[in-house]
Formats: sequence, C-alpha cells, structure tokens
Amino acid sequence: MRLLTFTTAFLLSVFCASAQHTWTDHTRTGGVTVSVQETACPSGSPDQTLDYVFIRLKNANPYKVKASYRLEVYYGDHCAGCDGSPEYFVEVVLNPGETISGGCEQTHPIRLDVLVNNPNLQLGYKEFKITRLQVDRVD
Repeated sequence: MRLLTFTTAFLLSVFCASAQHTWTDHTRTGGVTVSVQETACPSGSPDQTLDYVFIRLKNANPYKVKASYRLEVYYGDHCAGCDGSPEYFVEVVLNPGETISGGCEQTHPIRLDVLVNNPNLQLGYKEFKITRLQVDRVD
C-alpha cells in the first residue's frame, strides 16, 4: 500500500501552460498514472463557460487495482473537502489496462473533476490538492 500527498505546484504550472486540452502526467504510483487537464466547458449560458481540472486514472498493471484519494479544493480561505466530506473522497476499481477520466460530458459516476471558477462563490479559486492517494491490488 502506498500513501502519497501531492501539492499543487505542478497543477499551477499546468494552468499557466499554453497547451490546453492535453493530459499532463501528474504522478505515478503502484502502476497507476494520475494525469490532469484544464478545460473550459459549456455552462448552459451562452456567454459563460465553466473551467474545470479533470483527472484521469490509468492502470498499467496486468491485474485489477483499487485507487482512492481525497480532493481538497481551496476557495479563498475556505477548503471544500478538508472536513472529510464523502463528496470529495474518490474510490474506484480499475481493471488491468483500464483508463477512466473526467470530461465536460462526464458519464462516469466517480468524481474526476474540480470546478475552478465557480460563479456562485465570491471567494475565488486558489488551488486544489489530491491527497491520500492509495493504490492496492485487488484479488
């Protein structure tokens, strides 16, 4: 079992990069690669888009694994997910060679996104973290 905590310095560099809509590898542990992508998605309002960071998990192992992590999203001095809310805990079983990812038209029931420009919040987005990433073999 591997337990890792990631900072957002890497993710901030992704935001500053000119190439959007490409997956950037964030980290790899236990044969699972975690990648991120910043994307603007339609909001339903013709003059507004919503910016997301999507997460992709890829299992390169020849066996099934369970990956789990917690999202922490910081808006101003407020942290969504730091209170242990189940809404920000992600756990998924990946088959050998399987890849799952978030996207604007996400149909996957797993939380693979972070809304970075929430128009309902006046605080403003600061950063997000993927914490407590664990990858375990499933027999």
